[in-house]
Amino acid sequence: MFKLISPFFNAIVERILRSPLHNPLSKRLLLITFTGRKSGRTYTTPTSYVQDGPDIVLFSERNRRWWRNLEGGAPVRVRLRGQERSGTAETVPADARLLGVDQQSPFQQVRRRISGQSAEHIAANRVIIRIWFR
Repeated sequence: MFKLISPFFNAIVERILRSPLHNPLSKRLLLITFTGRKSGRTYTTPTSYVQDGPDIVLFSERNRRWWRNLEGGAPVRVRLRGQERSGTAETVPADARLLGVDQQSPFQQVRRRISGQSAEHIAANRVIIRIWFR
C-alpha cells in the first residue's frame, strides 16, 4: 500500500517545494534530481536534509533504491529553500557518522526524529548521502 500512496504524496510535496509557498516545508525537505545509472532517466524525489557547514546531508532508508544511483559520486540538482543548485552527491557509510555523534552535531536532529532506536539500529537501516556544491 505504501508503494501506491508514496508517489501521490511525493508529487504533492514536489509541487509545494517548487511553489512560492515552499517555506514551511523547505526547512526540512528538499528536492533532489539525479539520473538513473541503468535507465538514464531523470528522477526527482523529496527527501529530508540537514545542513552540515557548506554541505547538505540526506538520509534515506536502506531498503529504498533511489540512493543507489549516487554510489561512487554522481552529479545532482537540488531545490533547496526555493533555489536550484548543482552539486555532487555521494553515499557515506552510516555507521561512521551516526555511532559517535556529539550533542551539537546536525546529525543529532535526525537521531531525535528516530527516537527510541539505538545508533546501531539507525546505522544498519539508514544511508547517508552528502552533497557538496560547485
